[in-house]
Amino acid sequence: MSLFPSKTSIYAALKSRNRFQGFFALLLIAFVPSYCPAEERQDDSVEVVTRSIDGEIAFVVKNAPKVTAVEVQVWLGDANVNTDPAMLGSVSIDGNEVVYKPRFPLSAGTTYNVQVSTDPALKPDHFLIEIPAKKSTPTKIEQIYPSSDVLPENTLKFYVHFSAPMRKGDVYRYLKIQEVGGEPIELPFLEIEQEFWSRDSKRLTLLLDPGRIKRGLKPREEMGPIFVEGKTYELIVDGNWPDGNSRPIGKDFVKRFRIAGEDHKQPDPARWQKKAPSKESKQPLVITFPESLDHSMLQTAIAILDSQSKPVAGKISVSKNETQWDFTPKSPWDAGKYTIEINSRLEDNAGNSIEKQFDVDVFDKTLSTKTKSTKLTFEVK
Repeated sequence: MSLFPSKTSIYAALKSRNRFQGFFALLLIAFVPSYCPAEERQDDSVEVVTRSIDGEIAFVVKNAPKVTAVEVQVWLGDANVNTDPAMLGSVSIDGNEVVYKPRFPLSAGTTYNVQVSTDPALKPDHFLIEIPAKKSTPTKIEQIYPSSDVLPENTLKFYVHFSAPMRKGDVYRYLKIQEVGGEPIELPFLEIEQEFWSRDSKRLTLLLDPGRIKRGLKPREEMGPIFVEGKTYELIVDGNWPDGNSRPIGKDFVKRFRIAGEDHKQPDPARWQKKAPSKESKQPLVITFPESLDHSMLQTAIAILDSQSKPVAGKISVSKNETQWDFTPKSPWDAGKYTIEINSRLEDNAGNSIEKQFDVDVFDKTLSTKTKSTKLTFEVK
């Protein structure tokens, strides 16, 4: 009788344990002392079990001598183990347990080829391990910013927010922009290898090609601008895009918007309207902007300081197509004067910041003024 289980029994063990753990399970494969050739290994004291250990692969020997050395190599299931490099990872040994920890987490719903060697003189053992896909709510697109359905002709970026982590790599194959009823626009995005993901892989920043936004640049002269004032466009996200569990998001998501004229004016805090809260309340401080500002930057670019210049703890919310910023304090407001500290890099949807314009016409002096004021005040009574 062979020591190692059949493929059917391995999958059965995975399925059984997965119901118990609620996480994706990883196969725990077993080995015996190195003096026994793989084809002759038989030991009823060795058990194959499963458990969830956060993307690691563990090898457990029951009632076996202490393990002193082992080599573990892991490839994707369809890789050629003779020519393709193995995945990067490390191995740790604790008694009769060996744990292989990959540098990057293993993906649910993916098959891996694992090679284990306990003695260089012996033929290594190979195992095909399938990481079951997690059972969870299907991933969906929660919002695309800017949220307005009217955008400037020189719009610089979009933010796509997902409900769960997405798979990275080759994202542009799942994205397109087209005029309603027309063909997709050729190369509208700034496609670079380093994709702009948030740390949790739930927000993707899509930069439109600056060469087709800034006036006088060759890409714009040769290919034309991405958007034309007065026309209506669609940003389409393909429903076949796989999430972090290798499952497609299900259906296409379409954001439709109309294009207005170009915006070359810098955001000016002096034009912002403030509604101060009452003392001893947890009413929000409300700031209203005359134009939509960058949704992502609004989460961090504005801070509230008390009379001692100490940050006030609270919660930020952005609404009304990114024209309203609310700050709700963690504790009731004390009476007194407060400062609104604004990062001068805060931008509008065309990339114009408080500090400088995105696209400066050097011949038009009215467009080259920098706004240095980054502080406002309000009083709680």
